[in-house]
Amino acid sequence: MARQFIRPLSNSGTFTSSATPNAFLPLISVTGKQGCLHSITAISATPNVKMRVTVDGVLTYDSISAGASQVIGITRIQYILNSGVAHRTPNTPFASSNYTVQTGYPFTAGTPSLAFIVLPIPFNNSLLIEIAHTGTSINNINYEYQLSTE
Repeated sequence: MARQFIRPLSNSGTFTSSATPNAFLPLISVTGKQGCLHSITAISATPNVKMRVTVDGVLTYDSISAGASQVIGITRIQYILNSGVAHRTPNTPFASSNYTVQTGYPFTAGTPSLAFIVLPIPFNNSLLIEIAHTGTSINNINYEYQLSTE
């Protein structure tokens, strides 16, 4: 029987933290549930943003932005435009001028990356997305994921 999913959970906004720069904090933490990750992106206003994604206990994404106003994360390839304005809300495209390095998934080099996926990333038991900044805040964090109804 195919998995049944609830409506996608999505959000966007600004993440401001008084945490020590470079200290990773959990943004999304799901345990004991199945689901799929559609997209997680972040852009920093002050100088860099870092992101780690762990799926079922395995680190699958580790990146740092190339500087302010650069997008990092994992996103559906359908969300990318070759030109135009960058939109930073779920289900809308990014302009290619807002990311530095295009990579595949998984990506764990810890260097600048916007990883493109064609299909959502499934998880069987856990999803952990951690984020850190090198300055004071991270602007325009967007994510979309779904949980199984089973």
